[in-house]
Amino acid sequence: MTDVKLTTTDIFDVSSQLTSKAEEISGATVAANGQVARIREMVSPRLKRNIETWDQLKDSIDQAVEALREASKELQAIGQANEDANR
Repeated sequence: MTDVKLTTTDIFDVSSQLTSKAEEISGATVAANGQVARIREMVSPRLKRNIETWDQLKDSIDQAVEALREASKELQAIGQANEDANR
């Protein structure tokens, strides 16, 4: 088994990347939801099914984004604890 060595800087960098990607995904989801909002008033069984599918997908994406944000916060705390322990 190979040892993996991370510095505090590595941990903070990964945390920043997670936050950045979460915001990127969130922004794209908001933009897509804005486009879907335009067709919500249209009357069509096919569109209704597509909108329901989108709503389910959006909920899943929102949960994943929140998980990324939480992971980023945990990494920040780990990095900070490591820095504090090494002072």
